[in-house]
Amino acid sequence: MTDHRTLYEKIRAIAEDQRGDPATRAAAQRKLASFKPAWTPPPNKRHPGLWPSPEHERYTFMDLSNWNRTVNGNRSHVITHKGVTYRVVLFEYKKIPDYGWSRFETVMRDAVFSGRFHTLGEAHRDAWTQLMKL
Repeated sequence: MTDHRTLYEKIRAIAEDQRGDPATRAAAQRKLASFKPAWTPPPNKRHPGLWPSPEHERYTFMDLSNWNRTVNGNRSHVITHKGVTYRVVLFEYKKIPDYGWSRFETVMRDAVFSGRFHTLGEAHRDAWTQLMKL
């Protein structure tokens, strides 16, 4: 079974081949024009003036009273940074008295986990620092 990317590349190769049959090339060019990717992110329809400032992002991230709680009691926060939405979770290790954080990109489902920290505040500050490095 061929995936979409491979199929797209094959159609593109036929459409761009100068040595091929003109009728076949024309059909491939029409198919290429109608080809749509499997998933595209929805456009952001917010007015540019409504984007939060970096100071507001930092304030809402650093104030733990703005954070929600997961089912397990861990603190969870959703933040949009540079047009990408992340979910950050601060957690406490179960068998040792240390803390950590995890960051999930909501669209791609990529996860990043931190090391261990002795206090929740250290983990919280490190989560912000690593987010700003992106």
